[in-house]
Amino acid sequence: MSSPAHVGPEYNTSKGDWKMSEKQRIVLLGDEHKGMMKPKKKPEDPDVPVIGWQPTAGAQGSYNPMGFGIVQVVHLNGEGQALYDQPLIVESPGSIVICRLGGKIGLVQVGRPNGPRPKGVGSDYVAQLDSCRQGWYLMAQSMGCLLWEAPRGLAPDLDGSNLESLIFGTAKLEAEEEAGFVLGRKRIAGQVNANTTFFAHAQYVVESEIRRMVEPKPEATESFGKVKLFTPTQIRELVTEGKLVCGLTLAALALCGIHF
Repeated sequence: MSSPAHVGPEYNTSKGDWKMSEKQRIVLLGDEHKGMMKPKKKPEDPDVPVIGWQPTAGAQGSYNPMGFGIVQVVHLNGEGQALYDQPLIVESPGSIVICRLGGKIGLVQVGRPNGPRPKGVGSDYVAQLDSCRQGWYLMAQSMGCLLWEAPRGLAPDLDGSNLESLIFGTAKLEAEEEAGFVLGRKRIAGQVNANTTFFAHAQYVVESEIRRMVEPKPEATESFGKVKLFTPTQIRELVTEGKLVCGLTLAALALCGIHF
């Protein structure tokens, strides 16, 4: 997609796996989404609104009961003087799952609201988006692709407060639902933080052997492509080709001693 000269930079979404995917497209939130309901996995499932984020209580921000929150915070110096503000992202405990079968690693293609930066942008990229007519609209229209990742996520419906049980329960659920990997013995390999500037907590890396493979059963609102087992050499090819860019997955592979 190319934007008119007065709108902003040119967007290029036509190359390789960055080509826009029908499995994952985004638009800006609008009034038309108020009252909309999510797709259902089963007809008897309850209605759930598309708009799930709600204002936070006692803070400027919003949260989603599925396990995410964003609050605005202010940094202070040693004398208590306010320096600057920023959003802080808070998540419930989750798992990034490195699934092994022999010498191969299981990955899944996930639809993400990502895309390449437009041609010709510099350090004022975000300022351009905000100052140009329809800048954010065109940015959103250019996003959407399938990327290879390790199974990962949160499991807000799991009961209990034992952290290790939640981590392993989430790993089991995400690996099976997203990729069809039924896991055997599991271990916590470590923790990773996607961006320590903006994320309040690290998430947990779980390493496990694949006991068997079944049909994936993702949520009705999730978009996935292929599931595949890769050798370390093949993972290097995905990275080189820009098909695996997930920082959480790359860090998790390193924590599990997988060199590619």
